[in-house]
Amino acid sequence: MSTNDHSREIASLIKKLRTEFGPPCPPHVPLAPATTAPVQTAAPPGPGLDGIAETPASAGSRADASAKSAGGALNLPRCVLDPGQPILNEFVRSMLIWEASTAKATAAMKRMAEACVDLNEFRVCLPGEMVKIIGERYPRVEERCLRLRAALNQLFIREHALTMQHLTDLGKREAREYLEGLDGVPRFATARVCLLCLGGHCAPVDGRIMRRLVDGKAIDPASTADAAASTLERAVRSGDLAEAYWLLQCAADQMPAILTEPAAQRDARKNGRASASKPARSTRGSAKEPARRKPAAD
Repeated sequence: MSTNDHSREIASLIKKLRTEFGPPCPPHVPLAPATTAPVQTAAPPGPGLDGIAETPASAGSRADASAKSAGGALNLPRCVLDPGQPILNEFVRSMLIWEASTAKATAAMKRMAEACVDLNEFRVCLPGEMVKIIGERYPRVEERCLRLRAALNQLFIREHALTMQHLTDLGKREAREYLEGLDGVPRFATARVCLLCLGGHCAPVDGRIMRRLVDGKAIDPASTADAAASTLERAVRSGDLAEAYWLLQCAADQMPAILTEPAAQRDARKNGRASASKPARSTRGSAKEPARRKPAAD
């Protein structure tokens, strides 16, 4: 498929998703700088509200999101672990959304906020402790915790503090290279932070979004997630890429987990279910087993 064909198919898919999900929710708003004081949400607790402090930008997103339909998968509260570190919070959220879903990431960040004072306390946890905090049934939880722990520790060693606010002083390319240089960080998380926090032209694509692109015939099935991200970056204009990502993420969040789990894990689960449900074969009464003779009466 040529570049022009990709562009037409991607534009058609985005148009279809815009009709299905409406405007992106929450809207793309640059995150507030670290000097902005956090504010408490005044709304009473209810479905989807976690009662944790938010930055003004995320609070505005919540107000706008409340006016949208509940069908948007991104119409969710934005739990903030370190109110003074908006980029770091979005980085952790990106690591949790990767190969998972927005709803699962929101629930995991809420559990992290309940278990730890801040992200620095979470950083010093052992991998097993991280798994228990995030949830043992979270997708790829052991791998995810090892990646997250490695990235946070390397960040702390580099900056002598757990912060990413210095990325705003770097150029877009330098900031992206910095994030890519952290151990264990997938391209999806790097691209998502650059797109939403630093104004970069980066397309976050993981296996779930890749599946939606393939189902929409916008990407060749043989392509990798990295190749699909590069195709999106070429096919979508810079000002439209954030909306395209939000819509694709909404679509990916609607997919059942059974359709997005790794193929090896899915095959193992199916084989295990088949062996468990298959009845044991009985040889009683077969031609190879002689019939038991009743004892003779005395």
